[in-house]
Amino acid sequence: MLDCYTVRGYAGDGMELGEKIRETRQKRGLSQAALAEKVGTYQQTIEKIESGTVKHSRYLLPILEALELPFPNAPGQDTTRNKTETAPVPLVGDRDLPVYGAAEGGEGALVVSNDPVDYVRRPAPLAQVKDGYGIIIVGESMMPELKPGETALVHPHLPPVSGEPCAFYSDGDGEHLVTVKSFIRSTASHWHVEQWNPAKKFSLDRKNWQRCHRIVGKYSRR
Repeated sequence: MLDCYTVRGYAGDGMELGEKIRETRQKRGLSQAALAEKVGTYQQTIEKIESGTVKHSRYLLPILEALELPFPNAPGQDTTRNKTETAPVPLVGDRDLPVYGAAEGGEGALVVSNDPVDYVRRPAPLAQVKDGYGIIIVGESMMPELKPGETALVHPHLPPVSGEPCAFYSDGDGEHLVTVKSFIRSTASHWHVEQWNPAKKFSLDRKNWQRCHRIVGKYSRR
């Protein structure tokens, strides 16, 4: 099942989406931690969405559904449709999206296979991205956002977005090391990142971790 949600704007009472979420959550007597537990994420994620720090997240749709808030219409969407109803993200194209296996590489890094271990049907976010790919998640550092055995769907050309997971690569000696973390920000010398389990923030030296590919969704374990 593909999990990939983006919400652009909120056609409500003049409020920003994060403000509306906070107001509704408080009216329902829910703490940020309680709402996070309902949708399978962390309190910090709810805090960032409510403050407007994160405007596009895979958790926005589950949050709106949990709070029974209407789903904002995308441009050109049929406005006669029930706004809380969401169409499934379509799978398109052939079974040609390569998926790479990974093994524990020490210090939170994974060693990625040089050749695909599987091919899956191409999802809509990667429909026209010929070098898009998947990575089978190993380890629990990004739970519950990304669980072991799930396939992270990767767009290698999109810039990183704060609050969204990314695959950071270290290339050398004929092998590819990758670490999957939530992107916070970048400087000329470092990627500043976050993981959920155990929760911590740290930085990756860009001399050692040269590439950052954005994760745009996932296939749940089959």
